[in-house]
Amino acid sequence: MSAAKKSSRDSKELKAVVKALREEFAPLRIFLFGSRATGTHRDESDYDFVVVVKKRRGDRADNMLRARRALAQLDVKADVFVYSEKEFNDWKNEFSSIPETAVTTGKEITLG
Repeated sequence: MSAAKKSSRDSKELKAVVKALREEFAPLRIFLFGSRATGTHRDESDYDFVVVVKKRRGDRADNMLRARRALAQLDVKADVFVYSEKEFNDWKNEFSSIPETAVTTGKEITLG
C-alpha cells in the first residue's frame, strides 16, 4: 500500500473512532497518544486515547467496555482511557501517568 493510501486510510479510521467516542462519551477533550500520535506506528498498531469527560460514569473497566462497544463496528484496535475532568487534572502532571503521557507526547483532537 502506498504511503498516501495508508495515510488516507489512517485518517478515515481516526475520524470514525473520534466520532464514535464523541457519540458515546460527549467528551470535553480527546487525546491521541502512543505510536499513532508520534507517527511511528505500523499497520497492526492500535490507537491509544485519553477521553476527558465532565464526570465519569462507572469505573475504569465499565468505561473501557463502553468504548469497546462503541468501536466494535469499526474493526479498529484501540485502547481508550476515560478520565473525569478532575481525575485528568489531578494526574496530568504526574510523571509517566497516562494523562501526562497523553499531554506531553500525544496530540489533542480538535472537537469543534
